[in-house]
Amino acid sequence: MHTPKQVYRAILIMATAVIATCFVAIPEALAADPAAPAANQVGTGGPRDTGPVQLTPDEQALAAQKDHLAQDYALVREGTMDRATFNRENAAFLATHGGLGATQATAPAGSTAALAASNTLAMSQYAQGNTYYCGPASAYEALKFKGGGPGPLGEPLSQTNLGKQVNQYPTSYLQTNQYQSTDWSRGVMAPTLTAWLHATFYVAHNGSGSFQTNLVYDVDTGWPVVIGVMEPQYGVHLVGHPANLYIVHWIAAHGYSSSGANTYYADSVALTTFWTWSANVPRYSYLPTTTMNALMNPFGYVY
Repeated sequence: MHTPKQVYRAILIMATAVIATCFVAIPEALAADPAAPAANQVGTGGPRDTGPVQLTPDEQALAAQKDHLAQDYALVREGTMDRATFNRENAAFLATHGGLGATQATAPAGSTAALAASNTLAMSQYAQGNTYYCGPASAYEALKFKGGGPGPLGEPLSQTNLGKQVNQYPTSYLQTNQYQSTDWSRGVMAPTLTAWLHATFYVAHNGSGSFQTNLVYDVDTGWPVVIGVMEPQYGVHLVGHPANLYIVHWIAAHGYSSSGANTYYADSVALTTFWTWSANVPRYSYLPTTTMNALMNPFGYVY
């Protein structure tokens, strides 16, 4: 016969095992939340690191050009810049950098019609294929909308193909299968998106600076934005994500309202069965852009 102490110890071991199987452990390399118990730290395949993406000189020049276009477009929306001038600038940029996606981009029409305060792209949400595929799922959502593919080796567009590593093309795939996450500081998201679009449009932006301006420009010209987020325990969270969990994640933003004050996004956790709480996560949601800024600040966005 077991003593009460032995019974209590057996129950404690079983309870610990149950907790461990309810959540996906975040890889050790992740900058973990020191305030959150290990059992409350969940990895969906989001970034494990908070270091900045090191942009090449070409990427820095591209980012400066995109920021300039987005700022000009903000002036167009304010009525302080001629729309026809912007349309010419934007058309020249897309002809050089848009690749497959350029044919779908829609520059703001006309010269006098008022620009809408809200816009949402018809991008579809897709459930991530496994517990660490939020990066490939978010990339797939954006690329599927833009008509991306085939890949550098001629393979069809899929989460699995996006997530693999090919030494011949180290920056054209997310390398998710190797690391069981899609990291931020390795800077793989932007070059993978552009490789599968045969373009040079996307570039990483560390932190949340100018996000609202860049989101409105990208959406109004037909391009989703991919965001890395960190949700601290009992801090701000994406819609449907439990507040008691610390989560890192990737999402694809596809719209805005109130002239960019709200950000609309798709969440690849929806429609999955990997987590008990995924049933509470809607496929499409929106948050105040100030909240989205806080969520992405440890990482950034790809636009």
